[in-house]
Amino acid sequence: MGNLIRCVAVDDEILFLKYLQKAIKWESHGFELSAVCETSLDALQMIEKFRPEILLLDINMPNIDGFSLLHKLQSKPYFSEIHCVIISAYQTFEYAHKALRLSVDDYLCKPCKKEDLLNCLLSVRDKILQSNPPPELSGNFSHYKSILSADISARHLTRSKLLLRDIILYLTAHYAEKLSCEAVAEHFYISSSYLKKILAQEAGSSFTSVVEEIRLEKACELLASNQYYIANIAEMVGYHDPAYFTKVFKKKYRMTPTQYALVKQNHRGDIPTAK
Repeated sequence: MGNLIRCVAVDDEILFLKYLQKAIKWESHGFELSAVCETSLDALQMIEKFRPEILLLDINMPNIDGFSLLHKLQSKPYFSEIHCVIISAYQTFEYAHKALRLSVDDYLCKPCKKEDLLNCLLSVRDKILQSNPPPELSGNFSHYKSILSADISARHLTRSKLLLRDIILYLTAHYAEKLSCEAVAEHFYISSSYLKKILAQEAGSSFTSVVEEIRLEKACELLASNQYYIANIAEMVGYHDPAYFTKVFKKKYRMTPTQYALVKQNHRGDIPTAK
């Protein structure tokens, strides 16, 4: 659930909140409806708890109306991370003008069709994802590629650099397999401690970091191709636990594999589909 874009809905009409819960297949489109609230006071607590990226907000509510709720939220440090969509039965210039001043992302009028609601949510989702552009293949892998492309006859390539080159070649060919420092060292007839020393001195990385870099670089390519499920990609690059793969990917790129794939497809103008 933590991989989804969190949403909180606030409306004093219980029937409309029930409609929201059923009208959209939230998780299928990358969302989580974290909470539905009948009052602004409840909403303040739920927003503090879930820190939603999208707030679906009615205007006319008892005690604290929607605009007053937005004013209260403006003092919160996380307010800048919230995208707000007003959903109201009132279609007046005054309300629209207020919404514009408060930087509301969209204004939907009740009754709203589920297609309009979904399109609105997808548009806001794209804004959120595009504000975190897809990472390029970064880190040390460009350095590893330069090692692979080096002229092996060049004088500056010492024995340790040549060995490093062979190790990187081996890892890029076997990244999908179960790899251990000891097994790779045995393949090259060296000790694991010497292999670690080579990686530290010549590549500035640990064995685990090099393997992770190579695997995630390939995962990015597969995600951008939009041809496989996340679980399949995890398996293809050597992670047999999809949840752990997602954790490693998110730690490095600050977005989940699903979010990365969506942004890549949006940048190309394609519609992502699981195949």
